[in-house]
Amino acid sequence: MNIKVLVGFLLVLVLWDSVNCQAVPDVARPLPLTAVRITGGPLRHAQDLDRAYLLRLEPDRMMAYYRKRAGLQPKAQGYPGWDGDGRNLTGHIAGHYLSAVSLMFAATGDARFKERADYIVREMKEVQDKNGDGYLGAVEGLPEKFNDVANGNIKSSFFDLNVSGRRGTRCTRRSLACEMLIVLPATALPWNWRSSLLLGPRSSCRS
Repeated sequence: MNIKVLVGFLLVLVLWDSVNCQAVPDVARPLPLTAVRITGGPLRHAQDLDRAYLLRLEPDRMMAYYRKRAGLQPKAQGYPGWDGDGRNLTGHIAGHYLSAVSLMFAATGDARFKERADYIVREMKEVQDKNGDGYLGAVEGLPEKFNDVANGNIKSSFFDLNVSGRRGTRCTRRSLACEMLIVLPATALPWNWRSSLLLGPRSSCRS
């Protein structure tokens, strides 16, 4: 049988089936974390370990470099390692932690986690207010880098911006690859940067 005829026949069958099939009602639906409580067993043990670990971490240490970048006095010494000062990931643990304590509050109803979430949000708001433009970040020199991105000047190497599969790729704004990189963090940027990133003229990526 001619391959084109076979493909056409299969396509007709698929379309016919999609038109005539009956909707299948959901058998199970996911429940919100607030609707379930773990009362025992290994899952409760794991949850208890998570709770204890989250309560050992210190929000003021996570926020130290955010305050430092905004010209505020840190309330505690920042964490070292990947989250330490002068790193490409400085401050990132605060976002993970905010999600973790929010989910733990929903899963357990333990008010201590809500208190921590509320505290971190207040601290972030203070940093934003001090910056004056809504910016919130702990990486040194990041506002200047965002200005470079807004002007279409993105330089990368290795795997951090894999546009053409080669090292040293240069990407200018509004190409598809640039949009994939830029749109994800854009909501964290002040509006004047967002408008430049998302509404600027189209151009292309080149090596």
